Amino acid sequence: MDNAWVCGSCRSINEARQGRCYRCHAPRDLAAVDPETMPVTGTIPQAGRAPRYRSSSIRAGVARNLILLALVVTVAGGLVARLVADRLLGGSAALGASIDLFTVVAIVQLAAVALALVAWAAWLSRVVGNLPAVGAGYPNVTPRAAFLENFVPFLNFLRVPAILRDVVRRLDPGGRGDALIAAAWLGLVGGILVPRFAGPVVQIASPDVGSAVDASVVVAQVGIGFQVAGGLFLIALMGWIEGRMRARARDIAGRSGEELAHA
Repeated sequence: MDNAWVCGSCRSINEARQGRCYRCHAPRDLAAVDPETMPVTGTIPQAGRAPRYRSSSIRAGVARNLILLALVVTVAGGLVARLVADRLLGGSAALGASIDLFTVVAIVQLAAVALALVAWAAWLSRVVGNLPAVGAGYPNVTPRAAFLENFVPFLNFLRVPAILRDVVRRLDPGGRGDALIAAAWLGLVGGILVPRFAGPVVQIASPDVGSAVDASVVVAQVGIGFQVAGGLFLIALMGWIEGRMRARARDIAGRSGEELAHA
């Protein structure tokens, strides 16, 4: 057994280089047991201390507020873009001021989205870390990976939904969590892709510059609509996860007599 270790949680044999069990994802320092003393039947005592539950409600509140702020600023950006287009086509003398306003709103929007993404990633990391503490098993990723994978371009569109699906199925198999994930991601991804692909098409198809500008603004506003819908579904998903996480934590705390940590 020099080149392998045995998981006490699921009795699987893992390669020595693996830090987590390939089957149940339990950390090696917590689940590894001596196979010579392992009982044939019954529960195997854990080698280390199980993770303690730490409430994610504060992180959830911060993330929800920042997501709402990002959505509000995004809608404001769409309205200012419409104003710029109207003044551009109308030859208004106030066009320069409108462009300056649009620039300011765009910067604020970028900052709001960045802050919302960091807050969301921090919340998801805490949720992933809490799963073992509420009896939902060990997820497919570590809390650190759940945080970092939000910032990997393109890959995050695939990995983050996969992490969320693992979370909701562990918390409530057969619940509506999968539907909320699909609605949120379709909205957010659609809000990014629709302007990128439909924008150039309507510009080419437009008979003149004025029509091209109008059509581009309309497509951008459709994309904003997708983003707003996706953001609202994302907030609903957070509430759904938070509710089930708290229910499980209260149940375990009630049975063990322990107090929950709110750090």
